[in-house]
Amino acid sequence: MGQEYRYLIWYFQNVLGYCPEEKDWIPTRATIAYLLDNDFSGEEITDELRKHNTPFIHPDDLTPGLWNGSLLKKGHFYFHRELQIVSPAPMLKKDGTISYTEDFLEMKIRYTEQDILNYFLSRAGKQQQQICDTKKELKTIAYLIKRFTAVEHVEPVDLILCLIDDFLNNAENTINDGIIDVLKSLSNVVSWYQTDYKNAAAAGKNKVRWRYGV
Repeated sequence: MGQEYRYLIWYFQNVLGYCPEEKDWIPTRATIAYLLDNDFSGEEITDELRKHNTPFIHPDDLTPGLWNGSLLKKGHFYFHRELQIVSPAPMLKKDGTISYTEDFLEMKIRYTEQDILNYFLSRAGKQQQQICDTKKELKTIAYLIKRFTAVEHVEPVDLILCLIDDFLNNAENTINDGIIDVLKSLSNVVSWYQTDYKNAAAAGKNKVRWRYGV
C-alpha cells in the first residue's frame, strides 16, 4: 500500500470518522500525493488533514498557511519548469511496452531564495559553487525579487530563473560578480517573458492540471 493510501485511510479513521464513497477518495488522494511531492513531512501532512472534515479534500482547499515562507503564491501559475511538478515521462517496460501516467501540471508550494541560489549554482558550475558568498547572493536575490515585484505581467521568481537560464546558456557570458550578472540578460528576457505570459493567459494555457483529473 502506497503512502497516499496510508494517509487517506488515516484521514478517514482519525478525522472524518467514516469511509466515504470511493468517488470521493480521488480528490483527497490527489491532495495527499501533491503534498508528498512537495516534500511535506508526515507530521505536516496529518496536521493539514486535521484542518478539514469533509468527505473529500481538493488541492485547492489546502490552507494558505502551507505557503508561509515561500516565494510562491497559492493559486498562481509559474512557467519555469523548476517551479512545476509534472507527470513522469513514459517508461519503457521490460516486456517492450510503454507505461504512461496521467498527464498533470502542478505548481510547487515551497520555494525560497536559497532554492533560487541553489539553482543558479547548479547551472553555474563547480568553480562558482566554491567561491560563492551565500550571504551576499541571498541579499542580491531579495533585491531582485523586490525590484521585479512592480513589473507588470511578471512573476519575480519566474523571471529570475529565466534570467539565469538565458545568461548561462550563452557561452560568451562569464560570471564576474555573482548572480547579479544575470541582469545583463534582462532586456532580452523580460520582453519575451511578458509576451508569453500575456499570450498564455489569453489562450487559457496558464492553468494547473491536477493529477487524477480532479
